[in-house]
Amino acid sequence: MVRYIGLARETDFGEAVTTPDIYIDVVSESITPEHTTIYPELAGYRWAREGIEGGKIETGSFDMIVRSENICELLKSLFGEVETTKDNEVTPLAYKHEFLPQTSLPSLTLHIGPEVGGQQRQVPGTAIPSIEFEAVARELLTATVNVLGCVETKTAEKTGFDFTTVAPFVFTQGTITIDTPVANVESFRVTPENDIPDDAFVIGNETLPRVHLQGFKVTGSMDLSFIDWTQYDAFLAHAPVALTLDFQGAATPSSESGFEYHRIKFEMPVVYLDTSEANFDRRDRIIQGIDFTAVEGTIGTDKVPLKVTVVNTQSAVE
Repeated sequence: MVRYIGLARETDFGEAVTTPDIYIDVVSESITPEHTTIYPELAGYRWAREGIEGGKIETGSFDMIVRSENICELLKSLFGEVETTKDNEVTPLAYKHEFLPQTSLPSLTLHIGPEVGGQQRQVPGTAIPSIEFEAVARELLTATVNVLGCVETKTAEKTGFDFTTVAPFVFTQGTITIDTPVANVESFRVTPENDIPDDAFVIGNETLPRVHLQGFKVTGSMDLSFIDWTQYDAFLAHAPVALTLDFQGAATPSSESGFEYHRIKFEMPVVYLDTSEANFDRRDRIIQGIDFTAVEGTIGTDKVPLKVTVVNTQSAVE
């Protein structure tokens, strides 16, 4: 037995899918069911005399190490869709998956295996409101995945599956461009986030009836060694910058340019620096902390705040 999180794409919202499309070897999870109980406050007594079952919801997150072949299903759930192209080898050996924000989101059935008593937790009707990606010097690329689901049940745990063995992305494989390549970024965080209300209940249903998709935003932060005034000047001038985070990992079997390596790339064509803090303490080195927001810009023929590209050997994203 192992601990796991499994993801299964749903055809109809809230209709549980029993067999996951992918299993993820996560770091930790903090996903919890919430059952609202209504306690009528009446005049007759000083205390509540009954509790009436109300709405049900599932919220929380899980932390994971990012690999090229364990992140695509989550990115599709976050963005809504994916465009996949294959290399030009006689028999395709590698694939490029491009994610752009869409106007609707698919739902998942979440499978959570705690390795206890041969049982697992199952959460249908799950949406992905946000994923925070974090790259820190001397560490692996990680992600915190936030979830919003309907209601939890218990089923038999899954067996006979494997996790991907593709190597994770490590800080030494990353490059960052802020208009031009920079070599002084010590940590970087970016969070694409869907605005999905968690209180949109309707009469006659104890759980959320659908994914109510509202806004979409991209925010982030980074810490830089303060060795010049470039980003400080951009902040003072309220001048937008183009920001790219690119991780190039292990080799794929393909020899075609653009497909030779496992890869994840975040492109933000127009970014505003919201804060810039670069203060000193005695003779300690100075770290510049920057918060930023990405807005609509042009990437090829698309006008979006963010595009994420993944290259791997996965022919399709479920």
